Amino acid sequence: MKSIGADVWGEMPMVAETKRARLVSAGPALGRWLLRVVYALAAVNVIGLLLVPGSGKFSNYIQLAAAALTVVTCLVARRRSTDHHLRLLWLQLTASFSVWTLAQGIYLVHLLGGRSRYSAMADSLWLLCGFLILLVLSSVGKTAERDRVEWLDLGQACISLLVVYALVFSKSPVLSVGTAYNVQDLVLVFACALRYSLAKAGAERRLLSELGMYLMVYGVCSWLGWNLPRYGFGMGSIGDLVWTLPFFVFCALVLQKDGIALAAQPADGMPAGNLPRHFRGLSAIGLTVTSITAACCLALQRPKTGFLSLAIAFMVFVARVVTRERQLQSAHVRLEQRALYDTLTGLGNRALLTQELSCALERPRSDASSAVAVLFVDLDRFKAINDSLGHAFGDRLLIAVANLLKSALRPQDLLARLGGDEFVVLLRGIDGERSAALIGERIVALLQEPIVLDERVNYVTASVGVMIAEETTTADEMLRNADCAMYAAKSSGKNGMKLFSPSMMAKTSKGLELETDLRKALQNRAIEVWYQPIYAVGGDVVRGFEALVRWRHPLRGMVPPLEFVPIAEDTGLILELGRQVLHQACTDLRAWNERFQSRLSVSVNISARQFADPRLLETITNTLQQTGLDPKLLKLEITESVLLSEPVVVTEVLTAARALGIEICLDDFGTGYSSLSYLLDFPFDVVKIDRSFVKNMEQDKRRMEMVRTIVQLVRQLDKQVIAEGVETSGELDCLRGLDCELVQGFLLSRPLAFERLSTILEADPVPCTIETVHEVHTRSPQGTPQSSPAGEGVAVSPWHTAAVATS
Repeated sequence: MKSIGADVWGEMPMVAETKRARLVSAGPALGRWLLRVVYALAAVNVIGLLLVPGSGKFSNYIQLAAAALTVVTCLVARRRSTDHHLRLLWLQLTASFSVWTLAQGIYLVHLLGGRSRYSAMADSLWLLCGFLILLVLSSVGKTAERDRVEWLDLGQACISLLVVYALVFSKSPVLSVGTAYNVQDLVLVFACALRYSLAKAGAERRLLSELGMYLMVYGVCSWLGWNLPRYGFGMGSIGDLVWTLPFFVFCALVLQKDGIALAAQPADGMPAGNLPRHFRGLSAIGLTVTSITAACCLALQRPKTGFLSLAIAFMVFVARVVTRERQLQSAHVRLEQRALYDTLTGLGNRALLTQELSCALERPRSDASSAVAVLFVDLDRFKAINDSLGHAFGDRLLIAVANLLKSALRPQDLLARLGGDEFVVLLRGIDGERSAALIGERIVALLQEPIVLDERVNYVTASVGVMIAEETTTADEMLRNADCAMYAAKSSGKNGMKLFSPSMMAKTSKGLELETDLRKALQNRAIEVWYQPIYAVGGDVVRGFEALVRWRHPLRGMVPPLEFVPIAEDTGLILELGRQVLHQACTDLRAWNERFQSRLSVSVNISARQFADPRLLETITNTLQQTGLDPKLLKLEITESVLLSEPVVVTEVLTAARALGIEICLDDFGTGYSSLSYLLDFPFDVVKIDRSFVKNMEQDKRRMEMVRTIVQLVRQLDKQVIAEGVETSGELDCLRGLDCELVQGFLLSRPLAFERLSTILEADPVPCTIETVHEVHTRSPQGTPQSSPAGEGVAVSPWHTAAVATS
């Protein structure tokens, strides 16, 4: 039995849903049918009033039918609606119009009984309909904006209607029923405008707009019907249409377009409280004035009841004013909180910091103990924590760091968060640099301690920059200089503190100027490519060149690569710089090979930042196609820093490049994090021995044995080996003795510009001997020693820092 009962009860919701689905699918057709009935009734009413003399009772029957049709429309709209709150509103409207229909029915019975045209019972029900509609306007759904002030406004509407009833149905009424209707309509229109401004955009707002249109039309018709009967608006005349017109308008609005589908449609995207929000003040004033005026009229007729209602109306009005004032104060506090404080940590933000710092700098400082300082604190490697553990965890970590920083400060100090992982401490009343430095060191030491979150131990270090205020220092200069000192601390290895010095700002300003000039140079293609020859030791002939970037500044002359290459790395300009160097090197090499009928090669350095560019392989391929260079004559040089960045991506790119015929060189082997596994794990063709092993190897037997071991190892792996940084004849002789294949260095040739190197190759076509190149390079055409411009003697790859060789 239980199972059968459970099945029956379980099927009931499904049956209800099935019926609902059928009704929804039949909604448009049913709506169109009802709309035809509405139009038909309206047409019959107009024709009857025009053609049938004395059709008063006929018109009343049409009014009853129109009211009943409105009830049916509300019921069907309720069935069509899927939102619980809207279904409740439609049900309340159904009850309201049902009361109106009942009142009309009682009125007709009253007339059929041969009584007077006035019916106290019918008028009471007609006024009661206004209360039920007011319930609709007082019902605020869960999705609508809630505000106590609006509830107080609707309370004023209730007071108005209660006073109207008291005035109309007192023993000696001072208001007519018609006046009561007009006051009621005015109150309902104001309440509907107020409720409309609170409604959520979509079906709820459309329902209230339809109801508001009904109330406005009903109010106008009511005023015409009660106040202008002598001009043709009496019962049975064409003016009698006013009593049915509001119902026809309401039904047409609800049933228009796709039947009653409008009541069930989702939000149409119109934001709540746009233009209608401006009606709030108007409706509030209207409701207040109406309720107080009506209460004053009642006070003249019934002093006790009138003054009581007047007192209640004033109390509601005062409560509204007080509530709104508190809301404004609360909003002001929230705005101030958002304007001056960080929402995550509750610390001051940049605006508050600048304000407090400016005030502190304006105060007179009588002695050294009243100095002002700023500490710029930036967390080290916070981005890695944020990316690996998530932004939510990062936010909690920032809150923990903020609490730690506050514990290290004095009550008079101000801690602010500028954004991200940047914090600033404003120190007031300190003993100069010594006290500020001690607090900075305390912060650095404090943040070295582990921070435990979610049973996870986290280590966060910080770099701190300290700036002591001077007599003419402004707030912006203080923050800028402290920030500069913080970056100096990061450049020195992080997890430390630096006091600001003018040289730091000079270096930063120079870097910004260089960045701007470098951008212009790249736009104007003013970057030069110089070449250092690579020789075969056995035959002393040129086998190829290494392409090195040079920048001839119009004012500063030759800018060393050590100055502008790191800037290009930091700003991302290295991508465009690399493209230009690669294109120029391939163009120049093809010109040489065609001119001298040779097979020289060129080595171009590729940085880790370039490997992060997903279009690197496409750039290389397009360059080879545009310049027409044989891919077998191009070599890509990379360092171990590239291998450590993205090993999988690097391997894919190198493998694809080798498939094109391009050779891969491992530069600076033996330094940094170089590992023998690189020779096995990555597709290299050439290994370059770093100059630190070659230097003074003829005097240091350990270096010679190290180079011997590397040469033998590379040969066993069937790869070429190049020794770079050869500066003395002894080093060259040792490399010959170790059977090293290729060499390059200042002893043989410095980097040369394209035109200069073309002259050398023209004098002694390839194969060109070491002696020829060295002689032409060290002598000018006139036979005098050739002086090298500034920067020529720095054998630096364009994308990685190498040692500076001296001539």
